[in-house]
Amino acid sequence: MFIACSLAQQVHSHLAEHPLTAPETLRALCTSWRDSIPRLSVQSAPRKVTGPTAAPRSDGPTLAALSKMYIDEGKRGGTWRQGSIDDVERALADLFELMGDMASDAFDVQQARLLKDRLSRCPQYFGLRPEFKGKTLKQVVESGA
Repeated sequence: MFIACSLAQQVHSHLAEHPLTAPETLRALCTSWRDSIPRLSVQSAPRKVTGPTAAPRSDGPTLAALSKMYIDEGKRGGTWRQGSIDDVERALADLFELMGDMASDAFDVQQARLLKDRLSRCPQYFGLRPEFKGKTLKQVVESGA
């Protein structure tokens, strides 16, 4: 997730300076940017409950703005099927429900760990279990079941 956010931020910055960049060039840039990101070894730390995320802390684009641009680009390209669009929109809605909106550069390793921790609290197959029917993802996570 951290790598994807970093790549999205770099693409946004590049397109702000070079709006007519060809898709092939962007693909090559993304590959080189992805390969230049250092691999972090993540060690498990004791779980701790963290409060809600802070407000955006920079003037950069927010995750909501970037996700809207991403969805619009997918629709405009004509390669996404409606089911894919629905899946992406649903996943992003879940992300914003759990984490809130924030500046893209505020989504760091700590935020990714927090998201992972919250998602790990979801019971297996909770969408199929009757006790969770009609509940939001946040309610399921907070139920601690």
